[in-house]
Order: sequence, then structure tokens, then C-alpha cells
Amino acid sequence: PIAHIQKVYPHDFVGYDFQYEVKEKGYVYILPLGYANGWGRFVKSYAFFENIYLEQAGTISMDYTAYFSTQKIKKDTILELVSLHVPIEQLADYNRISIYEILTRLRLKRIYL
Repeated sequence: PIAHIQKVYPHDFVGYDFQYEVKEKGYVYILPLGYANGWGRFVKSYAFFENIYLEQAGTISMDYTAYFSTQKIKKDTILELVSLHVPIEQLADYNRISIYEILTRLRLKRIYL
């Protein structure tokens, strides 16, 4: 679930070494999920919620991942990180790793649909 929401503006920076520059007014959503949980230090990933795609904002940290959207989403909302809307094949392809590597690293509760 979304743990924190930060309103951001163009030219704000997010993440380690200010690697992500905000291009338009919107929101950064912080999820309590990082590489310590097995969510790799992906170069590129997306989250999904009710027809809204959120792009990864900056580098994934040990305990947190940030996503950006221009749309307002409520705190505690659960975002889809791997689903029919966010295919694991696409995540693996973007980051040049195997699907197996992504799935076996995760130390999370899984919800199978």
C-alpha cells in the first residue's frame, strides 16, 4: 500500500543522487518496498491502479520505491506491480533480467488471481 504521498512540481528531484527530475506537477507515491524485500534495483518499472499507470521515480532504495503520477491516489491504496496490467515479461525485458529472477527474489505475500 501507498505509505506516503508527496506533491511535486516541475524541476523537483526524487531519489538517490537526485536522479529523477519531475517534469510536470503531480504526486510521488512511496511504497514500503525496496531491494531488501527482493524488489530489484530496477532501471525501469511501472505501477498500476484503476486505469492509471505510474512510472518509477528514481532508483529503488533498500526499503522504499517511489512512483510518479499526475493523478491523485489515496494513501494506503494498493498498487499493482506485477499483474495483467503490468506484465512481468515487460519488467524483465526493461531491466534485462529473467522472469525467474524477479519471482524468486520477492519476499512478499503473493495474491494469486
